[in-house]
Amino acid sequence: MVSRRKLLGGVATASLLSLSGCLANMDVVNYYKKADQLFQAAEVSREEGELEDAMFLYGESATYFESARELTENEHSERFCYEAREVARIHEEATEAMIEEHDPDDDETWDVPDDISEYVEPSDRRKLDEYEIRYSAALERRTRLPSSS
Repeated sequence: MVSRRKLLGGVATASLLSLSGCLANMDVVNYYKKADQLFQAAEVSREEGELEDAMFLYGESATYFESARELTENEHSERFCYEAREVARIHEEATEAMIEEHDPDDDETWDVPDDISEYVEPSDRRKLDEYEIRYSAALERRTRLPSSS
């Protein structure tokens, strides 16, 4: 299974290529890039145990992905932005659940897990799996070498 961090990073790359090739509106690309940077910073904060910071950054990331989605001019780009926003939102909620279950200030022996899937709601887990399948298929189509017939 691809990590959520790699998934979103890959979605960002694929989306930016798609967005920059299909849209004249560079604001969409700029919002998406900013959202991806915030998401990556949230991942680092979470891995370092700074859960409150991570939760805030995931929320900010979701806001920027939504702004990018609102500015898109085609359905394909809108779907990428929507799904990226959902990934950020789900991570924000999972981080909040992590904080509620293990307050890092009270339990200093607890290590933040690399995989937060146990803190993701089952319905959201299905969404993440669907997004991962769609992303993997899209990435495979983009990276497939042309056959020499």
